Amino acid sequence: MSQGVRLSKEAEENNAWLDRFIALLKSISEEDAKKVAGQFESYLEGKISLAQLESIDPKLLNQLAQTGYLYLKSGKYGEAEKIFGVLSFLDSKNVLYQTALASAYHKAAKLDDALAAYTIALEIDPKETSARINRAEILYQLGYFNEPIAELDFALKNPKLERSSWLSRARALKKNITEERDRLKIPKQESRLFEKINRE
Repeated sequence: MSQGVRLSKEAEENNAWLDRFIALLKSISEEDAKKVAGQFESYLEGKISLAQLESIDPKLLNQLAQTGYLYLKSGKYGEAEKIFGVLSFLDSKNVLYQTALASAYHKAAKLDDALAAYTIALEIDPKETSARINRAEILYQLGYFNEPIAELDFALKNPKLERSSWLSRARALKKNITEERDRLKIPKQESRLFEKINRE
């Protein structure tokens, strides 16, 4: 006499979950399936963000960003990093989220992470002045001279900088770096470190 095979409780739960999933798939109309497939394709092509794909309310994202900025201003860099990390994940093409994430790293002295995040921000928008000037400062802190000067030269060519509080900071930083480079007798060389981003 053969005995039936008994499934474990976990296997029974998995089968029940699979049955519910198949029933859910059968309940989706062809029109809805095409709509979801189109949205997913738009996400994969970079036309919409994950936040848009998931229909996350932009007001909620804005509230999270405001909370993150408050954390930055109050010195809670770890909390700001978490918030802007999530926001950057949900909307990877938002230069403000990426720059704020970089700023949280920068203020927490995580220079490599900050450099990477500022670089991503500049890939999104090569004319983002604050990201470029802060990236120059980090490069200087990491011991570079010609690269941050090239960054600052590029930033100083941006006409929007003339009406910005960043102008005096960029000029002072460039002056300090140039003076130290000259004092240390480091030869002037053209920087090619971020050539692709600087040309856009």
